[in-house]
Amino acid sequence: MKKHLLSFLLLVAPIALITINAQKTLDKGTIKMEITKVGSEDAQTAQMLEMMKGTSFTVIFKGEESITKTSMMGGMVNTDVKMNKKSGKMDMYMDMMGQKMWIETDEAEAQKGQIKPTIEEVKSDTKELLGYKTFRVNIKNAEAPDMKISAYITKEIKAPVNGIQGLQAVELSGFPLMVIMESPQMSMTIETKELSEEMDESALTVDTAGYKKMTMEEFQKSMGGMGGGMGF
Repeated sequence: MKKHLLSFLLLVAPIALITINAQKTLDKGTIKMEITKVGSEDAQTAQMLEMMKGTSFTVIFKGEESITKTSMMGGMVNTDVKMNKKSGKMDMYMDMMGQKMWIETDEAEAQKGQIKPTIEEVKSDTKELLGYKTFRVNIKNAEAPDMKISAYITKEIKAPVNGIQGLQAVELSGFPLMVIMESPQMSMTIETKELSEEMDESALTVDTAGYKKMTMEEFQKSMGGMGGGMGF
């Protein structure tokens, strides 16, 4: 369980396209999301989840390019995931307490060997989030039958979700402003806290000094095989 929870948080990748005004779609901006709720009946798991509460995801995007910056455990673990929507190229930069890894890959490789999840749209279940009307989608994967993922999405924002760990093979018709994950062992909610049409273009460039470059296969071996399937 510990491995699966860490895997999810370490490999979160781009969610793009934000706007303050739901009447228009922007091609650049910044989005900030956060793990706001966690829970488990198991005391050890609950303690670990509490450490993950407050983990932040900052997505900066412009046109085809986007980068997701994840900070967890009080900044001890930081991940930058840069993607190019047109080419499918993906670069992951991980700094785990000073151990820096740079994984060059693409969406096709990231999805390799994964079973495509089934998507159920429940348009009767709606929420208004940050001025957007959203509806619920249920995401299920045969490899993780006990894990239930629900997302409240809006079609007003055209955003790729394939970089999010657990959602690499998922094709949604809109952008998720809230994601709820539940299993018999734990629950976790990720919510969008801020939307802005402002962005820092320099943030799309990563300083690679000190990073060890490796393939996805090498990375997965170094992490004990984490990163496949639904990520749990």
